[in-house]
Amino acid sequence: MAPAAPPPCRAPEGNVFKVTKGAPHIILKLLDPTQDGAAIHACETIVTALGQRGIRALAVAKQDEGKSWQLQGLLTFLDPPRPDTKETIHKAMAFGVDVKMITGALGQLGGC
Repeated sequence: MAPAAPPPCRAPEGNVFKVTKGAPHIILKLLDPTQDGAAIHACETIVTALGQRGIRALAVAKQDEGKSWQLQGLLTFLDPPRPDTKETIHKAMAFGVDVKMITGALGQLGGC
């Protein structure tokens, strides 16, 4: 599923463009693989390597009016569990709660 279309922006020079960010595997679907195959492959490789190190990533893309989306880059961040997560999960399980971990990760942490 592609992300919702963002509202257009206007640069000081007057040109109209859109910018969006999100999970790399979603943002990459906006790109034209015939024009951006190398960028798509590089993004997938980088995000996988980051995920293996526990680093999450968001992709950023820009679309100038009348043109195709272009990958602008990746925003990276650490998203470690809170210090009390393990204890909280054990307490919930002791009360009979069936604990499931839900993340935005696909395969690798933050994967494409």
